[in-house]
Amino acid sequence: MSSLRDIRKLRSKTRLLESTDPVPGPIGTTGEKGDKGDKGDTGSTGAKGDTPALGSETDYTEFESDGTMLMVGKATVFNDIVCPLIVRTTGVNRPALATFVGNILQYVFEVDDYAEIEAIELPHCWKEGSEIEIHIHWATGGLNDGTPRKVKWEIEYAYAGMSGGAFTSTTTDSAEGTIAANEAAGTLHYTTIDTFTPTGYTIGTQMVMRVKRIAGTGTEPAADPFALAVGVHIEQDTIGSRERGSKANT
Repeated sequence: MSSLRDIRKLRSKTRLLESTDPVPGPIGTTGEKGDKGDKGDTGSTGAKGDTPALGSETDYTEFESDGTMLMVGKATVFNDIVCPLIVRTTGVNRPALATFVGNILQYVFEVDDYAEIEAIELPHCWKEGSEIEIHIHWATGGLNDGTPRKVKWEIEYAYAGMSGGAFTSTTTDSAEGTIAANEAAGTLHYTTIDTFTPTGYTIGTQMVMRVKRIAGTGTEPAADPFALAVGVHIEQDTIGSRERGSKANT
């Protein structure tokens, strides 16, 4: 006679066989990933006219048909022509060398002292017809007292075009710089003296200049200042010129 336990096992097997729910089979393997689509073509570089350019409609750098780079609008840059002071003569109203810092000597300018600047040339990168700024780098000659003091500089200049012709009449202008109260000796200053636009002149224009210290407003500083260099700021629209004497595309 079958035991009660055997009867229960038999009934359990019978229920499994009579079940209508299918038994899930094993999970299949993952299919292969499809191929990646092709990347679209890169758009072409924009142009100003027929030449490639970078920037906005009004401010851009372009490469012209001969490969020359040209900067237009706000893409132009500024550069500095540095004019060191080299005094070749001595005497009345000529600046003298004095100790500036360490063993380095520079020229001290008393009131009415002056020095000629060796001739300079407007370089081939200059944007023809643009404004030119003349400035001076100078430094205090000693510790200032408790009152601000003025130092006044004068520039006299003339210029002539490379292609010939007489030099212009000289132009003279001046500007003051302020030494702050209790300012330390050897403090560097930058003073713009004049700006002008040589309309009609081109690269290669020659400039001659003279710098002079003149009486300033109020009491002069107890220690005379050092003049270090005169500088000429120019606007630049190319890195040079196409020809030795011309920026034109000939």
